[in-house]
Amino acid sequence: MKRLKQNYGLLFIPIILIMLISFLNMANASLISSSYNYHLLKQILWYSLGFGLIFFLTRLNLQKIFKYSFYFYLLGLGLLFLVLVFGHVINGAKAWFTFGFFSFQPSELMKLALALYLIKIISETKLLNWQAELKLIMKVLIITLIPSLLVFLEPDTGAIIFFFLIAFTLLFFAKISKWWFLLFLGLLAFFSLSFYLLYIFNQDLLIKLIGTSFFYRVERLLTFTSQNSYQLENALVVIGSAGLWGSGLGRVSLYI
Repeated sequence: MKRLKQNYGLLFIPIILIMLISFLNMANASLISSSYNYHLLKQILWYSLGFGLIFFLTRLNLQKIFKYSFYFYLLGLGLLFLVLVFGHVINGAKAWFTFGFFSFQPSELMKLALALYLIKIISETKLLNWQAELKLIMKVLIITLIPSLLVFLEPDTGAIIFFFLIAFTLLFFAKISKWWFLLFLGLLAFFSLSFYLLYIFNQDLLIKLIGTSFFYRVERLLTFTSQNSYQLENALVVIGSAGLWGSGLGRVSLYI
């Protein structure tokens, strides 16, 4: 038990380093523009809530958390639906609830709720044959698709990718045949290639299938050259001008 607690302590080292770096970034951003004045305060607030939540969860019985994971999942779906109706549009995506200086993105809560519910489903399933394995895979796919479709309407490409990464990872560590993953990777390669060929040769059809807003986000993901990417070009300029040690606090010439 003592060794386990020591390992948990080591996990906090990268979290604390990332926290300190984020605090410096938020402080620097406030010097660039007044629109970032409250970001450092919000960052401190969220980290405080996060550490408080970790402390609270360590005092709970994990079985109780998994017992109510279905209700957490339903709560996440409800919030994803409500954000489509009452959400605030930021960068072309209707994915945020905004309350004054405080904003909340339901898809972030859905990541945790989805993981908890899928763990419960997978752990309770007895995999006696390939039919049971197929049934489990289809169940996991449906459970993952429902929030993904709601997020698709926002749209938020990154959250959808994250949902399926959660599902894929949990299935990978489940006791199912690895042939399913080979089949999945084959299908993924086929659809990815088909999607990419449509993007190259028939963008009009692709826009009809997925819409202009989502197409724009896909285009940003498929743009690799700095000549066609505003953010990438600025990032290269900042890295080149800052060198190894950086420009220093408050000395930022470009907005990323």
